[in-house]
Amino acid sequence: MFTKGNTFGKGRAIGSKNKLPSRNEIVSLIDTIINDLTTNYELLTTQEKLQLLNTFKSLYSNDIVLTTQEVFPDNEIRVNIIQANE
Repeated sequence: MFTKGNTFGKGRAIGSKNKLPSRNEIVSLIDTIINDLTTNYELLTTQEKLQLLNTFKSLYSNDIVLTTQEVFPDNEIRVNIIQANE
């Protein structure tokens, strides 16, 4: 919402949608994220690594469950993948 006395414009038309980024902008952003993740992966904690695995687990199977059985040092990660209904 604009403040009283605004002289810069009336804003976006009612009902208009946000502009979507271009495909090149999205690809560039994803490349930057992947490069950063690859470069700095060893700096992540075990919890952060598990969060990443949980975030992307649906890309591989709907029935994958990620669990940890005990606490591991920050430089080690163990994942049990359990697939149901096989």
